[in-house]
Amino acid sequence: MTSAFRRTISVSAVLDRGKSKDGLRKRLGAKDMIGFGVGIIIGTGIFTLAGVEAKQHAGPAVTLSFVIGAVVAALAAICYAEMASSVPTAGSAYTYAFATLGEGFAWIIGWDLLLEFSLGAAVVSRGWSGYLADLFGLPPELFGEEAVVNVGAVLILAILTVVAVVGIKMSALFTNALVVVKLIVCVLVIGIGAFFVTAANWRPFVPESRQAEAPDVLKQPIIEAGLGIEPTMYGTIGLLTAAAVVFFAYTGFEALANLGEEVRRPQRDLTIGLLGALSICAVLYVGVSLVLTGMVPYAEIDSGA
Repeated sequence: MTSAFRRTISVSAVLDRGKSKDGLRKRLGAKDMIGFGVGIIIGTGIFTLAGVEAKQHAGPAVTLSFVIGAVVAALAAICYAEMASSVPTAGSAYTYAFATLGEGFAWIIGWDLLLEFSLGAAVVSRGWSGYLADLFGLPPELFGEEAVVNVGAVLILAILTVVAVVGIKMSALFTNALVVVKLIVCVLVIGIGAFFVTAANWRPFVPESRQAEAPDVLKQPIIEAGLGIEPTMYGTIGLLTAAAVVFFAYTGFEALANLGEEVRRPQRDLTIGLLGALSICAVLYVGVSLVLTGMVPYAEIDSGA
């Protein structure tokens, strides 16, 4: 049992499998990787977390929270880039663990990844279904959050599954089209919102720390619950708490490692894709958060908007 748990696979065996005729075709370049990365990373996080964290924890300094989150994400991305370029395989973290720690740890990580992506797909698809219901006045019993079977979420997942099955090139084209839409939205928010910015709303940039009402245990930030820190708003603790929360807006970049076997020049293109996508998203996030806190005093931001 122990030997099976610690059994590893050699890197050469992984590389040979990728070169076989049954391996995936290498059709992606650096631009495709950046497109996939931006498409995966940019989501509802920037449009919801920026306002919530500015009001509840960091004030205008939520901009610095996004910078801290970007730095932490970049450090993790560098590790993924190193592994993915050395072992360019579709197995991603599962294969890395199999080759270094053993099959037992790889099994755990594989199921963790499956759970992560499944929950992510469920949350995002339900969110999109809710947007469609609000936009077109669709019945909430079929498209709302309380629907037993959310028809909108099922349809969205079915469409995206078909796109993925058709082939990686079709997925790249579809993703790039969505990326253009997301970039246009962010640029419009920054460009138009800049005309409504009032510099006085940024002062003080880091509001003075003060005690907050004790939240429900399930809603308390981990940094406070784990270290036994009193619930705090603003100041350094608030800034760091917001950074831990807005890091969620950068998640998803690790999925690029799954495309390693389909990249033409993984040593170059994977690194460019990972760091390039994070850099673009960081610039957009900082811009959106600056404009948001400049247009509206942070204490008056509507968290539910």
